[in-house]
Amino acid sequence: MNEKTLLRKLDEWHVENKFDNIINTILKIPEEDRDYSIISHLARAYNNISSYENAIEQLLLVKDKGEKDPLYHYKLGFAYYYLDKYENALNSFKLAYELCKSDQGKTSKEIYPGNRHQEIYQETYEDILFFLEDTKLKIYQKKYFVNEIVN
Repeated sequence: MNEKTLLRKLDEWHVENKFDNIINTILKIPEEDRDYSIISHLARAYNNISSYENAIEQLLLVKDKGEKDPLYHYKLGFAYYYLDKYENALNSFKLAYELCKSDQGKTSKEIYPGNRHQEIYQETYEDILFFLEDTKLKIYQKKYFVNEIVN
């Protein structure tokens, strides 16, 4: 199966919530043959089955390639968020937000020419805003709770 066909199949399984199919298929591909797109799909699938440590591990493998991709930082922030690592999550969501903000006014085709992310770009931007604000609130609540216990 060529990569384009594989990516379509992975996206199809994502829509169908068949995350185990995604993971099992990708894990059959030798690590050295997995590119940024494949690893991104794997990390997203891990996030969707609440395997956040595995998602982070995969994302960190492609850190250099993801540095300018808001979806990369969103996926990383998402994993940190659900591991209650709010400071790390906040940093990731801030980067995702800044990258999205710099893209405002552009179409998704300009941001991701020919890329699978086009149709979800606006939806993800709204998710980033939600998680950014919610993470700030959780950090505040955590600090407030600790201060109440100490005092």
